[in-house]
Amino acid sequence: MLDWLKLKNRKAEIVGMLPFALLEAHERLACAFQDHRATPDSAIIRAKCVIQAGILAHYTADCSMPLHTTKNFDGKPDGKGKITQKGIHGRLDSFPEKHGITAEELTRGLKPADISSTRERVMEEILHGHGFVQKAYELDAAGSFEKPTAESREFVVQRCKRGVLFTSELWLSAWRKSATLPKPY
Repeated sequence: MLDWLKLKNRKAEIVGMLPFALLEAHERLACAFQDHRATPDSAIIRAKCVIQAGILAHYTADCSMPLHTTKNFDGKPDGKGKITQKGIHGRLDSFPEKHGITAEELTRGLKPADISSTRERVMEEILHGHGFVQKAYELDAAGSFEKPTAESREFVVQRCKRGVLFTSELWLSAWRKSATLPKPY
């Protein structure tokens, strides 16, 4: 990852930990899947796969939530050293549960694409999510995360759908990678 950052003229201390966490979680899931291929009847190995898939899903969902892609994750700097809109993180994160967004709604019509480069796909997704930071601040300033509007609901649904799609792409990628990993020693 560090070589990718250098190539793209980005500094690790500015990019944050999310890309590294995603790549590590992807590798761990691939290893768990490799164990499952070797011992598919093991309940312990199946549980290991579920745990690793859940950890990866946590990080992929973070990419779709714009505030997880900025150091200003729970408020907007006002330019005078103060933070406004405190609590925006919780208002946005809790929106799906509070306002009846269902798993069926988020998965309908999604088809995971093949990933040629996990690193490229991870950074693409983080940058995509980051592009919605300002819109999140605007919707929150209008009170639309506490009292939903059609626009705020659609914003959250689309962000969540993107997270679900990214999760499925990385799960599929980890499964395919597991078939090509060298046997453990």
